[in-house]
Amino acid sequence: GIGVDDLIIFTGGKIKRKKKIELLINAFKLIKSTLVQLVIVGDTNNNVYKNELLALIANDSRIHFIGWVDGLEVYDYLCAADVAVFPYGQTVLWQQAIGTGLPLILGQHPGQDASYLNKNNNILLIGANELSAERICKELTSLYKNKEKLFSMKMAAKKTAIDFLSYEKIAQQTLE
Repeated sequence: GIGVDDLIIFTGGKIKRKKKIELLINAFKLIKSTLVQLVIVGDTNNNVYKNELLALIANDSRIHFIGWVDGLEVYDYLCAADVAVFPYGQTVLWQQAIGTGLPLILGQHPGQDASYLNKNNNILLIGANELSAERICKELTSLYKNKEKLFSMKMAAKKTAIDFLSYEKIAQQTLE
């Protein structure tokens, strides 16, 4: 049910309340276009939180709660997406998303610095004091409406992956 020209937003991992996935769902619901889709890959052991998220999703056919997938299958979802959003908290999925050429929208929190992954302006950072559904919506809308910016950020993510996340480059630096 996802169109070829739809903007596909990815999020996922170990879903915990502190990662604030509800902010992304609420931000997404502010976008009224049927050409924007949200894919959530991962799950939580907290049934109360999961039920809260499912209630927020309600019957919005644009939101796809996939659940757990194996380590290789997550790449299928990353490769199908256009942008990854992680409202709060670090995850290895940041690096995996960049490795598949995805720009990121990240909510920051004290003690976290994502600048090491933003060498080429492939990440839109939202400060902890600015983090809200409205702000996430604003960033997503800017990418949805500005295809050149989205393309530029995708190319920047690919460059970041090659320059900073390549096992070959890391091994070479280690040997030097």
